[in-house]
Amino acid sequence: MNNELTTIVVKIIFAILSTAITFYLIPFLKSLAKRSQNEEFIKFIKVAVLAAEQVLNEPGSGAKKKELVMTEASKWLKDHNISISEAELDNMIEAIVFAMKNAKEELLND
Repeated sequence: MNNELTTIVVKIIFAILSTAITFYLIPFLKSLAKRSQNEEFIKFIKVAVLAAEQVLNEPGSGAKKKELVMTEASKWLKDHNISISEAELDNMIEAIVFAMKNAKEELLND
């Protein structure tokens, strides 16, 4: 009788642990991995924007710079099996360019 009770209690504990792992731990670990990948992608975009600024520095080359960054970012996304829309990618690039221009202006005005 005591042995049967112990077996049932152990089975219940394993069932609860399995459920907790499935519903809480696995999604948490996936979110950590996704957050890390997002941070890595944002760093990549920043480097790509800076590289485009260095390589294509003639006046009026904004469209070429953006196309270069869009192409390289699309390759990075494909290599990492991530899919986002072109509009989302465009918005990310524009936001980073905006932030960099503002930072540059602040540095020059100090």
